[in-house]
Amino acid sequence: MDADQKGPNVVDDPRLHMRAAMLFPSDQSKREAFIAGTIGRALGSILPELDSESKQSIPAEIAFAFGRATERLDPLIAKALELKRKIKGNIGSGIFPGEFAGVMLLLPLAALFQGKRIGRNAVYRAFCHGNDGARRTLQHIWAEYSPAAHLWAASLICDGLPEDEKGLLEFTCLAEFLRMWGTTFYPQNADEPLQPNTDLIIRPIVLHAVEFDLRAFEIDQDVMEQIGLAAPSGLVRLTSEGVFFASEP
Repeated sequence: MDADQKGPNVVDDPRLHMRAAMLFPSDQSKREAFIAGTIGRALGSILPELDSESKQSIPAEIAFAFGRATERLDPLIAKALELKRKIKGNIGSGIFPGEFAGVMLLLPLAALFQGKRIGRNAVYRAFCHGNDGARRTLQHIWAEYSPAAHLWAASLICDGLPEDEKGLLEFTCLAEFLRMWGTTFYPQNADEPLQPNTDLIIRPIVLHAVEFDLRAFEIDQDVMEQIGLAAPSGLVRLTSEGVFFASEP
């Protein structure tokens, strides 16, 4: 394969970093282990077949596959192999709790469309039905996953992480606008924003306005009824100037 041919960049692929942030938003060491382990598995298909001489004979293929000059690969390989064991049993552990963190952003957004400024307490009530144990569980989930709530919210709207470059741009724009909104939106009678400030920011190459249909946010009608809301519908337009609603999609 030609060394300058464009292709997937395993190391710098934003999806890898997004997934790490979504699964382990409150633990940087686990994020690093997840990224290194993923790279390690990719490298694992190549490394067993290479001795030192043959490794030096195919620098172009390695540089292409991992987006790094050959001389920078050895430290990367060492770190990947060192940290790979740390993520055993942890991959996927944050999927469902993470989805709740996304709901914590999207439900107040849907409520705002209907003229209500609800916050976390209303969401807890909607899901817990007065069960104090369930409320404590959700509060713990929010404390751990709130730094990545905007990424999970975008994932719920987009039905997962994107597969192509165009989808990646739309996803990162949506996630960034949701972060900007969540960290500046104050529910009624609240003295802090809905989402705490977070350093888990994956900025799009070009930040442009995005629209999505609230019907893409699938939530149990029972949950909506608990807080007096109709089923979500209508277009939401997110821009650097704020959130705008249209009555019909």
